[in-house]
Amino acid sequence: MCGGVVLMARFRAKTKSETPSKPAGGAAPVGQGASTAPDVQNVQAFAPSPAPSALELRWAGDPASWVPVGQEARFERLWVLGVRGGTKQQREAAARTSAAMQCRLPERAHGSDVTAARAVSGYLVRHVGGTPPFDVVRAFRRPIVDEYLERLATTGRDRGRHQIQGQLYSVGRLVHPHEYPPAKRLTSPRPRRHPAAGDRAIADWYAAAGGLSGEHRSRVLLLLDLALGAGARAREIGGLRGVHITEHRHRRRA
Repeated sequence: MCGGVVLMARFRAKTKSETPSKPAGGAAPVGQGASTAPDVQNVQAFAPSPAPSALELRWAGDPASWVPVGQEARFERLWVLGVRGGTKQQREAAARTSAAMQCRLPERAHGSDVTAARAVSGYLVRHVGGTPPFDVVRAFRRPIVDEYLERLATTGRDRGRHQIQGQLYSVGRLVHPHEYPPAKRLTSPRPRRHPAAGDRAIADWYAAAGGLSGEHRSRVLLLLDLALGAGARAREIGGLRGVHITEHRHRRRA
């Protein structure tokens, strides 16, 4: 063309083999803005399961291994107790779990042990359920236990609910001691205190006893001597009957 120079160049078209390939799934090739992070979804799928905690290890394995030394006979007496509901496998696992946990509580009368063991077994079979062995750490979380107690109340099967609550809470404290209120200590009732008798009252009693006749006089005087002189207690004197006190006169020899 006039007044200028036209530069022309030939550009070879790129063949199909030279075109950068695009990975499957629409991801950009490396070096063109693609992320080099691993596939999180695939990593999570093959991530190792967390190690069991010390609490889970303590309540793992055969329940017979939880039984303290010296409580083996108690365990054998309790785990054979039956419970209704569930499958045979659930009933047997619940009975062994309940019996082993009872053996970690202070020993009581056999009847109390039996009632508590059956209550815990029934809770495991009817409320916790699932495939044995039972996850004791989860089963005895307090919200789950309280849910069972509320269920008993709403279904009208809460007869003895307070007793069942005490039995489940006692076992729950073994696993989660900080989730349950402290156990109530049963204290013996304090005896009523009465003021001590004065000298005038004692003199009046002896005077009244002296006015009686025959065996009645001897018995009342003996009771006064026991209470005021020997220090016998009221319940000890209350156990005496008239036939327990007899009078024998001995003649002195000249």
